[in-house]
Amino acid sequence: MEAADCEVCSTSPLWSTGAFFNWYKNFRDTKTHHQRFLESWWQMLPYILTGLPVYTNQPADQAMAKVVLDFMQTMSAFSDAKTEPDIHSLQFPTALKEYFVSSGDSRLLQFSAEVAGLFDKLNTTSVDEMLTAYLGAKWLRQLWGTPYHYLSFRKAELLHI
Repeated sequence: MEAADCEVCSTSPLWSTGAFFNWYKNFRDTKTHHQRFLESWWQMLPYILTGLPVYTNQPADQAMAKVVLDFMQTMSAFSDAKTEPDIHSLQFPTALKEYFVSSGDSRLLQFSAEVAGLFDKLNTTSVDEMLTAYLGAKWLRQLWGTPYHYLSFRKAELLHI
């Protein structure tokens, strides 16, 4: 954002616990604002990924960000119509499951088990088994549509009027 001469104002759902919409009340320099935003973002990663209101004291790190990136790229490649999809290439990353489990939050524990179970069923040839796994998923089914995110930012040059 800084490279584009922009400043993050807010997000929905809230990605950062450090701002709480203070961007329009208590002005800070852009660099400090973004630094606080990024520090908080690492703690908010479970919420950002799942939509579950979980705020962990175990922030993610660059390695976990790489796991998530690789997972998203694998999912995107699978859905790319230009290639023949290999369903066996889809696996819920063990490191991501362990990260969710390490939070100690019962919702993330259950969510992680449900998603891992669903991915296990993807690798079977039975659509019925996959549907049964999905229909039995409590937290996963409640999240339909919640992990959508909106980012509000403003061009920094407008701030220098």
